[in-house]
Amino acid sequence: MNFRTVLLLVLVLLLFVGISHAQTAKSAADPVSGVWGDPNGPGFELKYDGKSTVSGSIRIVDGGNFSTAPIKKGTFDSKTRALKLEGDAKKPDGTISHFIIEGTVDKTEVAGTYKFDTNQGNFKFPRTK
Repeated sequence: MNFRTVLLLVLVLLLFVGISHAQTAKSAADPVSGVWGDPNGPGFELKYDGKSTVSGSIRIVDGGNFSTAPIKKGTFDSKTRALKLEGDAKKPDGTISHFIIEGTVDKTEVAGTYKFDTNQGNFKFPRTK
């Protein structure tokens, strides 16, 4: 191999190492984005902007009915690890239910409270993706 070929191979290798390192650092620095809970059951699919805004959807299982609802307002405080999600979900009977979900995120799970109109309780979901 001549010098140009070796140099080109070294540059390509450095490029791949740099991209791989950047992707690893990004995922380690993003404590919120991903799938939380059973992907076929209740939980969240979240995307964090790295500042304070969270978007995505919640997955709802009500009796035998499965649905999703978009998050209209989502926030995450990186200092306190507090997560808050709000939106409106359509019930099986077609009526709309406002939801407020508040919790705390750690590396492997999110836990907290939910309120759908007058229905309220606690939840705990593992990070699955």
